[in-house]
Amino acid sequence: MMLVRRVWEAGVTFGVRASRSWSSRNRHGVEKLTPEGTEKEIKSKLNQLYKLVHPDLFHSHPEAKEENERSFKLLQQFMSESDGGVHQRGAKTSSSFQFKFYLRKSEGQGAATSPSPEATFQKVDVELRQPSSTALGWRGKESGAVNPLLTRALNKLLKACGLETISVPTEGEAEAAVRGGEEAYESFAGTNLIDFLPYAADRFHRSGGHAPKSQQTDMIRSTLRMFRGVTTSFSRSLRSRGDDSELSRQGQTCLESLMRALDADHTINVRGLKLVLDQTAKVSATGAMHVNVRELNSKEAWAAYLSSSQDLEVARLRTNFVEGIRRSEDRVASELGITSIHCSAEALAHPEACQELLQQILRRTENVRNYSGHRTNKIVVDKTRECAINQIDGTIVVPLTLSADRILDFFSASAGEADRISFEHQKEVKELERLTYLVRSRLKVRIFSREEGVTIHQFRQCCNRLVRMSKSLMPYTEGLNLRVSGENRLNLSENCVDIAWNFA
Repeated sequence: MMLVRRVWEAGVTFGVRASRSWSSRNRHGVEKLTPEGTEKEIKSKLNQLYKLVHPDLFHSHPEAKEENERSFKLLQQFMSESDGGVHQRGAKTSSSFQFKFYLRKSEGQGAATSPSPEATFQKVDVELRQPSSTALGWRGKESGAVNPLLTRALNKLLKACGLETISVPTEGEAEAAVRGGEEAYESFAGTNLIDFLPYAADRFHRSGGHAPKSQQTDMIRSTLRMFRGVTTSFSRSLRSRGDDSELSRQGQTCLESLMRALDADHTINVRGLKLVLDQTAKVSATGAMHVNVRELNSKEAWAAYLSSSQDLEVARLRTNFVEGIRRSEDRVASELGITSIHCSAEALAHPEACQELLQQILRRTENVRNYSGHRTNKIVVDKTRECAINQIDGTIVVPLTLSADRILDFFSASAGEADRISFEHQKEVKELERLTYLVRSRLKVRIFSREEGVTIHQFRQCCNRLVRMSKSLMPYTEGLNLRVSGENRLNLSENCVDIAWNFA
């Protein structure tokens, strides 16, 4: 009895000093999750557990008594290591703790005279992974805070034993703390991945259920496309500002106002149009309508614009002309026996020239039918000065100003080389798709992606390492949106956790 009591007394006093409030933060600006009375509440909850496994309940069952004493000793070690005490002394630690408790059953569940502990007591088996003592944003006992991951681990044990769990901040409080200001984006460059992930996973899951602005915007755009047939996008100048900029917020308001205007008046026909939310109003050569987000910031402004502006008619005429060019592209690709030929947006600024060039190529191929056997080739007509082969994916790039004869001559001479590059690129893409699927299944992540700027070689290298380390990483990565990036960072504004491709 005294042994277990000493273990209990040692276990619940693990050197945590009182903290000012749960929303206080350390010098890294990271939330500590330490509400007033957290230490006192942990002690109270574990006291309830102690009463369930008290040695006086096990006079006739030494096996159960011994198992409970062992588990409470283990609980002392678990909390001590999670609080950083053992780490500071350099002792060897365990990453997983297996607890086995026998709890007193309520009346009618078991006979007190039964020879079997399982018949008399409820057996609870719980495995807890040790919260990292270097969890980012928590600096051990000297920080004056309870390790936030420790509280969650103890809640798992208490819940398995049928006890009330330790209180945590309300959803509103957690959301305000997690998503507020600079904490939506935290960089941890140079930090080991195994130390970064436990903290990042905890923060990510606590922010769950709150769709970031980008997701809300995507849902509105999908609704407009599905039910009103209009495609919407943001200009490069708006996308580069980030979700929290004033201009991006104006773009969000503009999009929401468009949806309300279309809902209020179903006679407005926008089907087939392409709307680009921008800082200026114009109609592009391809028929895309650029609108000023500062001007169209209400339902009434959108209704007036859509009912009186001549931009809609100009956009439809140009869109129809571009669609005619796309049909010509399909005919040329079929005659050449290639995957596709495509006029870039820059080339389509001169639609008549694009249409004339395609017609010339079509007439030439109809007379000379010897362009076949290069099914993987792609041709892009662009405002470049000379013909070239893209050394990454094998695309053949040709100038809009070049004659059909010279374009076809270059194609005949370089199709084989372009075909070889294209084949190797497709082979590499399939390998990356296989690795991506393997990482997703092994780590059980929800989304796995690559940030722009990370090369294919770097991404492949990272995938192979993640697969090799999947057993140790999976407990932290399950359910995450993981993205391979240039550094470790928590990126709640984009609803993902970034990891460095060359992580340590």
